[in-house]
Amino acid sequence: MCSLRSTLICLLIGGCSAFPLSADWKESSEQWTVQRSLDPAEKEAWYAYLWEVHAAADDGSHIAKQELRRLERGGFGWGPYDFHSPHKIMKRALENGDAHALSRYGSAVELGLYGFEKDLDLALELQEKAAAGGNLYSMNRLALRYLRGIGVGVDLEKALEYAERAGDARSHVLRGHIYRAMGDQEKALQAFEEGGEKGDADGFFMAGGIIRYVQKNPERAAGYFRKGAEQGDYRAHFALATYLLSKADVTEEEIDQSLVHLEAATRAPRGWIEPNLGKYLRAQKQRLEQNKQSLDAKSGNRMKPDTSPFERLHARDSARIEKLFQRIEADLKTEK
Repeated sequence: MCSLRSTLICLLIGGCSAFPLSADWKESSEQWTVQRSLDPAEKEAWYAYLWEVHAAADDGSHIAKQELRRLERGGFGWGPYDFHSPHKIMKRALENGDAHALSRYGSAVELGLYGFEKDLDLALELQEKAAAGGNLYSMNRLALRYLRGIGVGVDLEKALEYAERAGDARSHVLRGHIYRAMGDQEKALQAFEEGGEKGDADGFFMAGGIIRYVQKNPERAAGYFRKGAEQGDYRAHFALATYLLSKADVTEEEIDQSLVHLEAATRAPRGWIEPNLGKYLRAQKQRLEQNKQSLDAKSGNRMKPDTSPFERLHARDSARIEKLFQRIEADLKTEK
């Protein structure tokens, strides 16, 4: 297995695979120290490696996407201490008209990342060039910008054109959003289903939403939420849990499953947890307490074992429910 330092040296001499397995890289403070202390030549190689991972992820490589997520979790991004190397790499690649470089540079100036000044007009120009060069990420980004009007006027036809050109899993999901904006729920559902089948969990979640709330078929929708949950979508986990806990004939096994899905939903970004999972759990807990007070007021009657699914869940495993609340509170404190 290659160490971080040997991997960087291998990159310099071209003697190692560009994508080492996750097991080859230990996420530790020691590696972070190594990265910060690299000499200029090795640091250039480190940024070259990051560049290559980003480029491959943009091009749809699942291995690269996994590596990118792993690196970001471990703090191995474009380090905040030195923006010169990524700038040099971008400029050098741009001189050759590289589509990946154009795409990465376009994203950087659109969002103001890696020390670049935010410039939506320049980003549009760079992304259009990258899309013309075949870069899928820029095609999808342009579709999203024209869909939402990010630095451009809303143009659903142009958004659909870019999404259709890309043709990958993400573009199918974007087509679904575009068709929804056009008011065509049937085409939106088909596009979301195709995106989910191609590996984008957002597609299954959105398809489930249309089936549950537009077609009014919660049982069929649950099947799509389950597929999205299997692909790791936290919203699908949450939707499936709330569906199970809304069933009048819910089984004990489904109640157990609902708790597993609620716990999985806590892995969502903090900005999503509070207005969704937090709001839902607080409402359920408040209803449970009100019901208990009402029953206690009536001659000390005890709660029936066959009350609401959430009450049954709380009675079975109140400790795990409380841990969910602790996680929500911890995330809120961290966000502040």
